[in-house]
Formats: sequence, C-alpha cells, structure tokens
Amino acid sequence: MLNNFIALIFLIQITGEKGKEKVKLIEAPKEIKSVKKVENIKEVKEITEGEKEIRDIEERRGDGEINWTQGVIRAEGRGVMDTSLPYAQAKAMAVRAAVVDAQRNLLEIVKGVYITSETTVENAMLKNDVIKTKVEGVIKNARMVGEPQIEGNLVKVVMEIPLYDTGGIAPVFKEPEETEEKVKIKTPEKIAIVVKGEEYKPVIFPKVVDEEGKTVLNFKEIYNPKTGKFVKFGRVDEKYLEKLKKKGYKIIMAEKGEIGKIYIPKKYEKTVSRLKKIGKAVWDIGKFLLLVMS
Repeated sequence: MLNNFIALIFLIQITGEKGKEKVKLIEAPKEIKSVKKVENIKEVKEITEGEKEIRDIEERRGDGEINWTQGVIRAEGRGVMDTSLPYAQAKAMAVRAAVVDAQRNLLEIVKGVYITSETTVENAMLKNDVIKTKVEGVIKNARMVGEPQIEGNLVKVVMEIPLYDTGGIAPVFKEPEETEEKVKIKTPEKIAIVVKGEEYKPVIFPKVVDEEGKTVLNFKEIYNPKTGKFVKFGRVDEKYLEKLKKKGYKIIMAEKGEIGKIYIPKKYEKTVSRLKKIGKAVWDIGKFLLLVMS
C-alpha cells in the first residue's frame, strides 16, 4: 500500500455542442486552501502542518527554500547594525546589507534548480550570457516578505521570487508564443497521474514519458509565461487519493518517477498524449488546474 503520493491532477470540463465546445474550470477541491505569507522561513511548515489535507512540497537549501506549492523561492538575509551610528541610519544600512545577503542566497538556490531533468539553471547561465543577465535581473527584483526582523543588533529579512509568475524564473526559459493554436475539444477529463513521492523530484518543466523514456507530455510546451499559469504542487496521503476516485477521477498509476520525469504504463499513453492539446487550450486562458501531490 502506498502512504504518500505525487500526482498530476487535471480538472477540466469541456462543454457545448460539436464544433462549438467551450472549456470551463471544474471547481477545485475545497481541501485546497490558499497559503498565507510568512515573515520567517521557519514558519512555513507550521502553517501547513495539520491545517489541510494538501501540504506544501518544500526543498530546504542553505539559508532558503524552494516552495513548489506556493510557487516561490525564498531566502533569508542578515545585516548587522553599527552601534556607533544613529539608530535610524544604522537600521537602514543593516536592512540594505540584509537584502543584499538575501539576494546572494537566492542566486545560489536558483542556480541549483533543475529546469528539466537534464539541465540546471547554473548550467544554462554558464552557456548563455543572455540567460545569465535575465536570471540576475529576476534576483535583483526580488520582493521582501513581511517586515525586517530586528534581534538586538541583527537585522533579518526574507526575500522571494516567483517560479512561474511574470518576473519569475520560468519565463526566462520560455518565450511567449506569437500565435495561439485553436483547439476544439468536447470530452470531459478528470485525470490524476500518481507516482510515489520518494521517487519524484520537482523541476521547473516536468515531463510525462512512456516506458521507454519517450516524451508523452512536456509541460514546457503548454506553459504560457504571459499568464504565469502552471502546476500546483502538494502533499497528500492515500485517503485523499480515495476521495479523488469518489469524485470521478481517472487514476493513472505511474510506473516510476525520477528527477523531472514521470513514467506511465503504455495503456495510458493515448490518454495523456491527448492532454497535450487539451492542456494548452485551457491553460492559455487560465482554465487549467494541475496539481502535483506527494
């Protein structure tokens, strides 16, 4: 029996007469709750523990973290107040130093993020100066979460950047498409692709592949940097999977998972391949919800 899962969940409803189909969003399960902002990275787990059935997928990296559920990368920064200066001036200088420190930590975290199963952000930056400049620009525009925290002479800040939203990391690696493909679809779809949590490692653009490793669905192809719409990640247990079955989801159990790749059995290939067209149609207009669970 599986106790933990990572699942790709498509909530799609296609309605209308033949040739006049419309795509509409099926309301997300009520268990999916918005996650409030934090002023300290250590608070993130406290927010999600025991509060909801879908919990955050996080990767702690040095002085920061990648929160795949919230779609952000956060880092802490520190600055020390000069007690020989007036308080206001010393505080302002310490905050600036803390911000620079947080930005430096953010860059180190970002460099280690996998774009695909084969490439990290750092590798892409080394090969392409344009990408390097764009990534550094994203870091420079990081926003502060909450207010600076002062402990004695120490000032701490938390800075964050988005993974997929405008001004984030993913748009650096996907140019907006000039033309939009119009897709006519009429079949309702409620599908969950499930893989053991310990087998799968999130990347910016994951892929669903067949048993031989051939790509069936590449999420980079249906990601639109103009809208920033992308997958939702979260952790659930077997009980939640049973709830999805009762709600009419077709559950596809993956053969295995690894960094950025989810292998599916041959009998499901046509179903998932079809989502390549359906997904693009609904994602581009903001009517696509994809949730990853573990």
